Parts: sequence; C-alpha cells; structure tokens
Amino acid sequence: MLHTLGMEFSKHYLRVLLSSLTKSAVSDKYTVRFLEHGKRNLLEEGFSRANPLLVMGKELSEQKLSGLQTHELSNLIPGADVSVFECDGARNLPLKAHNQSDPIVPKFATHLLIVVGSEVSGTMLKDGHVHRPELLRRLWGLKKDERITPEQIAMIVTSKKGYFSKVLHDLQCAFFVNKADRHRSKAVEIANAIKSISDHKVFYGSLTDNWIRKCP
Repeated sequence: MLHTLGMEFSKHYLRVLLSSLTKSAVSDKYTVRFLEHGKRNLLEEGFSRANPLLVMGKELSEQKLSGLQTHELSNLIPGADVSVFECDGARNLPLKAHNQSDPIVPKFATHLLIVVGSEVSGTMLKDGHVHRPELLRRLWGLKKDERITPEQIAMIVTSKKGYFSKVLHDLQCAFFVNKADRHRSKAVEIANAIKSISDHKVFYGSLTDNWIRKCP
C-alpha cells in the first residue's frame, strides 16, 4: 500500500516522502535513505535521485528496516510536498487487536487510511488470520471456534475500543478492504458493513491487480 500510494502521488508531486513508524521489510521497490547516517541534506540528495523516496531509521538485517520515531518524521515532513507513512502494522495479517504499546496516530497526520484484508471474513481466531487473537477474543467476546463476520470486522475497525483507540484527533479517514481479487464477495460484504456504521469513505479492491471501487 505504501508503494502504491507513493507512486500515485509522485505523478503529481516532485517530493513524495515515504516512511514508517514501525519496522518494515526490505523491498527492491524503493530507493531508501537511512536517518542514522545523519546527512543534513538527506532529503535534498535523496529526491535528486528518486521520487518517491523512502526514509527509514537503519538497516536491522537483510530483511528488516527500523522505522522512525515520531519526532524524527515530524522534522522531515516540511522537506516534502507529500508524506505517506505507515503508523502501525499487523505482521502481514488482515486484522489485529491493538494494545497499549501500539503507536498513536501522530497529531501532524491529516489523513488516515485503514486497511483490512478481506480473507479474514468467515475464518476463526484459531485459523491464524488475526494478529493477537487472544486479545481480540477478550476485547470483543469472540470464541475460538466462532467464525468472524463482516459486521464484527466493521465494529473492530471503526470502534474506539478497536482501531480508533489509536486516533486521538480529528482527521480525514477512509477504509480500504484489500484482496478483492481473491475474495471479492467477502470484500464487498466487509465494505458494506463498514459503510453501514461509518460516515467515512469506504473502498474495496486489489493492490495486486491495481484496481479499486468505492462503496456507495
């Protein structure tokens, strides 16, 4: 999602900054610069070679990069036309339960996109599609052998007890239900369930196949 948004914005802006407040996997899709190198002209040099430009903390391993601290990202944002960053991840799973240690959406964020994977609908907590399944079970009273419904997913991602527990200020929000290329009916059901209880814009589609539809 980060790369897709970055490439789209780069069609309209000369300096698109990409980053993350959490760890990120190494990808050959990005030109990456590391804040640990401490170059004063990091963005100037970086944007002269690439747009979008990914800035991360440091290389943790051949597979992982560390994210930035909130204040570090805040200091970089004025040097870009548009900044897109990942606030929190779900370990590549379609749904998660948030705990106290998860980052809060920074006050300088103006827009928020919440992504949920459509494949989680109809599965059970024991199937391994949820990050922190035991916490989700306790928070929402789900049973291990209970199939997760679109309505339950919608409640989790729109509730102050769920995803919005990390949103403490007003900003423009939208939802995207991904993997509709493989689970189209599930994606539509989840999108409609979210739309039925939220005033925010809701979309479904496929990052893999590069298409998106707006929920009416």
